[in-house]
Amino acid sequence: MHLRVVYHPNAMSTAPLTPPMPEVEPLQLFYVTNGLMLTADRWWRAHRYYQHRQNLHYQSLHQPGIVCGLGVRVVPAPETTPSELRDRRWIEIQPGIAIDLVGNPLVVDEPIVFRITSEVIDWPITVYVVLAYVDPKAKQWSGMPAEVVKEEFRINERTTPPSPEEVELCRIQLTSNADPLEDAANVFNPIPQALDLRYRQQVRARSQQPVQVGLISQQPDPPLRGRLTALLQAVGGLYPPLAGPTTVKTISLARNLTHEVASGAAAEAEAEAEAEAEAETNLSEVALLVLPYAEAIGLTEAEIERLQTYITRGSALLIEYADESDDLLHLSKLQVVKAELQAALADLQEVESGSDFDRMSQSLMAERIACEAAIQEQLHAIVRPIRQLAQTLRGLGETLSQPSPDQALLSALTHTPFLFDQLPHLPTGPVHLMAWEGVVLVVGPLSAAWTSQQFEQPLPRSTIRSAQELGINILYQASLRHQMVQAQQPTVSLTTAGEGDARPAET
Repeated sequence: MHLRVVYHPNAMSTAPLTPPMPEVEPLQLFYVTNGLMLTADRWWRAHRYYQHRQNLHYQSLHQPGIVCGLGVRVVPAPETTPSELRDRRWIEIQPGIAIDLVGNPLVVDEPIVFRITSEVIDWPITVYVVLAYVDPKAKQWSGMPAEVVKEEFRINERTTPPSPEEVELCRIQLTSNADPLEDAANVFNPIPQALDLRYRQQVRARSQQPVQVGLISQQPDPPLRGRLTALLQAVGGLYPPLAGPTTVKTISLARNLTHEVASGAAAEAEAEAEAEAEAETNLSEVALLVLPYAEAIGLTEAEIERLQTYITRGSALLIEYADESDDLLHLSKLQVVKAELQAALADLQEVESGSDFDRMSQSLMAERIACEAAIQEQLHAIVRPIRQLAQTLRGLGETLSQPSPDQALLSALTHTPFLFDQLPHLPTGPVHLMAWEGVVLVVGPLSAAWTSQQFEQPLPRSTIRSAQELGINILYQASLRHQMVQAQQPTVSLTTAGEGDARPAET
């Protein structure tokens, strides 16, 4: 059995990219003893336990979507249809199975013919055809139901995006009420009035380590945002356990934020409370903060203090030195010279001692050593302020000894989940990687290699893949650190999360 409901644009809703984890509630088993009177209510309560277990299993291990079938095609109107409805706006939904957000199975056991009733008024509209679960216990029966009834589903036609509880079957962009619907000739680029099946989600294993990325930048549209988005979009194919939201959050290190439209003490207090609530949410959600080098070395004491809160709560900080500055250009030139010297020395390996070629080799060796020293001096100048920042974030204060790089973290960044014998080599030279507790510094435009057409010449596929895999290694370690640090945090009440008040969970 199925029901039909048509929704119109009263409110906008979107389905989450990453479904929420199931609520932490104890399973309540109905305890049966001899002599207990069996009623309909008790019967339902007993069976709710098993339904709850099933939903908990699906919601914990799977993401919602289509299991099989549920194809959609345009069909002629049924023969019994009145003449005024005999148009080319009929579709057929084929049998199949889906699982919704909370783990309810949706079983369509026979083809269903369905007419699209939405109409274009002033401008084109998008119609969504979705499937939703109907609780048989909640249904209002017109009479006494049969002893055995099928679980029901509902086919919804709506002109707003699907709700999180619904499974999308297709969408159609309507531009005319007179033109008929049609099957998509090009399924990857359907035209208006054609069925669009590109947004159907197949059921799949749930990502157990999804990572949320936040960007700290004063620029209105920093290039890093697009590059980070490209990396997050590649995660699903390269390392699915990390797949999560592909949107990059904008993080502000200012404590007190007010909206430009706010006026008066009450409005400012409300805006401040909203900003603090959002910041508290970000503290528990964002696993990796990304900050350009130029802005990292210019942080104020108040911003460093706020950043320290993120690090303490589990977020990792990625700083990229990739600006087209004179220092980076000079470093790139030095690396090119070093590579040329190494190539020349390789050609002179087997020369006779005392010969002119031997003297040339010794001269080239001295130049290579001098070039290596210049590179190390340049890197030391770049690393020094970030090392001091890492020291401050760790709460060490001003000490005589600088914190040494975290060798265990550096090893993890180049071994898990992808193994690196050497770091990616970009047109500007090799990438350099330094790490301290909670802080990672990348010297070189690594993020530029996550997207195409960021360099003068196209990059080889192997270079792009290598850069993406190193980026995924950074995401992985950030997510792992975030999970372990969060596991040691006290439970935060939902009613006081915006105030930063933490208290133990009630039992």
